[in-house]
Amino acid sequence: PSDYERDIRHFVIDNTEVDLPFNLGDAVGLYPQNLPEDVDEALAWFNIEGDRLLSLTCLDETASARLMALGKQHTSARQIFTEILDIFGKPSRSFCSALAKFASASEAAELKDIAQGARFKELQDLS
Repeated sequence: PSDYERDIRHFVIDNTEVDLPFNLGDAVGLYPQNLPEDVDEALAWFNIEGDRLLSLTCLDETASARLMALGKQHTSARQIFTEILDIFGKPSRSFCSALAKFASASEAAELKDIAQGARFKELQDLS
């Protein structure tokens, strides 16, 4: 529906030409990646070297096992910007709520207001 806040895409996977057994009830995991030129643009904007190794600390107890595993190793900034961050996506309500934990008191109040109120829809429509 047009009033739904998430980006939903429908994919059809045809495995008739490949040896990829898939039966009714099986699941497929898709891991989208940002385009290399978009990653380069974002890294340049943030003034971060792509090969710089970073350590992540996951503060979200609802994060996926894949994301939690990245926190246990050094990961390049390029990998984080390519595989983890949705660098040009629209922020979700949960993102605004999570970001409020790191904001000043006035910014946190505004972020919580956005996440919980009608302003969220207004901002989504602007972007």
